[in-house]
Amino acid sequence: MSLKRKLIVSFVCCIVFPLVIISIFSFRLYSDEIQKTVVKSSIQSNEQFNKNLDTFLGMLSKLSEYPVKDSKVRSLLTKDYTTYEHPVYEKAMDRDEIKELLYTNINSYSRMINSVMLYKADTYELVGVTPDDSLNMSYNPSEEEWFKRIESFEGACTIVGVHKEFQLSPRGNYVFSVGRVINSTDLSEKVLGCIIINVKINDLEKLW
Repeated sequence: MSLKRKLIVSFVCCIVFPLVIISIFSFRLYSDEIQKTVVKSSIQSNEQFNKNLDTFLGMLSKLSEYPVKDSKVRSLLTKDYTTYEHPVYEKAMDRDEIKELLYTNINSYSRMINSVMLYKADTYELVGVTPDDSLNMSYNPSEEEWFKRIESFEGACTIVGVHKEFQLSPRGNYVFSVGRVINSTDLSEKVLGCIIINVKINDLEKLW
């Protein structure tokens, strides 16, 4: 073997091979670091999402107490329209008033709240809703499993989870809901109605 060839082989052994080994080691090292960083970031994002979700649900639970504490809303839920000369007109006026109350005391607290619905007990009549630009008045939620679940909690705040909402759309939009039964404040604890607060599923991604 010539001297030139020996020098080339020595160069390859002394320089190239170590570089290849170092490159392989560095690739594995940085790959591990990148993986650890990604995993750590994902865990932190999930933890932050859980915290934000807990805070948001706590707010919804608190907001759902509003009709229970408002004497005006409770009185409208028990109002007997058969005693009025123009019951349809009276109901329309009260529905507008309840809409304003619901928006001011619930919707306005978060842009993530898609809709709020207030139903009268027994008849399940929709006595208040916001927004009300598109309503499916033929819809009755009383047979829905998620509605029965809210009723079974007897006034405690209930997280419904994902379900289709048909009151504002006949086709049904997927929403995440919180609701509670509204009881009278006297000793009878008579059921007066039920409130539902809806959030569109797509809006939950804002909590990340």
